[in-house]
Amino acid sequence: MPRWLILDAIEDEPSTVAQIARGRGIARQAVQRVADLLEAEGLVSYAPNPSHRRAKLLHPTPEGREILQTISIAQKAWADELGTEIGEDRLRQAAGLIEEVRRVTSRPGAP
Repeated sequence: MPRWLILDAIEDEPSTVAQIARGRGIARQAVQRVADLLEAEGLVSYAPNPSHRRAKLLHPTPEGREILQTISIAQKAWADELGTEIGEDRLRQAAGLIEEVRRVTSRPGAP
């Protein structure tokens, strides 16, 4: 799991590991493992959660916010370049196809 996903999930609001996992559709254990690595690197910190005794809130540190900002700038430049190369019409077609696949696979009874 990319570390930036955790940083992105808590950029605007602190969250518990379980909340991040549910929001991203990822196993809680995977989020916990990455969150612990980010804490060891000083990019996030755990804080008491007034709503829950055991589930701590994950906050980005100033260094974590700085790294996320750097990643966001680089990602936007990459996406803009990719979008220019592929073209708006083809991207819209691809988005439509992805939406159709999502809709079909989300039907009740879909495997």
